[in-house]
Amino acid sequence: VQSIGWQDWKNSGETAGTTGKNYRIEAIQIRVVKANPEIIEYSAHVQSIGWQDWTVNGAIAGTEGKALRLEAMKINLLGMPNATIKYRVHVQSIGWQDWKNSGEVAGTVGKNLRMEAIQIEASGLPYGYELQYRVHVQNEGWQQWKKSGEIAGTEGKKLREEAIQIRI
Repeated sequence: VQSIGWQDWKNSGETAGTTGKNYRIEAIQIRVVKANPEIIEYSAHVQSIGWQDWTVNGAIAGTEGKALRLEAMKINLLGMPNATIKYRVHVQSIGWQDWKNSGEVAGTVGKNLRMEAIQIEASGLPYGYELQYRVHVQNEGWQQWKKSGEIAGTEGKKLREEAIQIRI
C-alpha cells in the first residue's frame, strides 16, 4: 500500500489494503494455501474390541502388534458433495462381498471372520485430490500405498488385515 508497504497476509474474507485513507494499492500477492480439512473418516470393527471410534485423514484404524483381525469397515467422505466412495472387502470363507456405499458396513460383525483384502474407489473428487490407502497384513506388515480401485491386502493366503490407513 502506498506509504505503508506490505501488509500482513490476509485470509478469505479479510480486507487487504486500507479504507478511507486514499492510499493506492501498488502491488498484490495472492497464494492459495491448501487446508487439511477432515475429508475422509473411517471406522474398523476389530476382533475382541468391536467398533472403534471414527478415524480421519490417514490415521490408523485397527491395531498393530496385537494379532487382532479387522472384521468390518465403514467409510465416509466429508464436505465433498459431488464425490462418492464405494468399497468392498474380501472376507475369510466368503470371498469378495458386494460393493458398499458411504457409511455402509463392509465385512462381517459377530461371525469371527477376518478381512483379507479391501478395494476402495472414489469418484468426483476435486481436481488434484487422489484416494490412497494401505493395510497392515499379518506376518507382512504395512503394504505399499494403493490408489483408488487397487486391491490392498491378500487373496488366497489366509492372512488377516490388522490395520488400515486411508487418505485423500
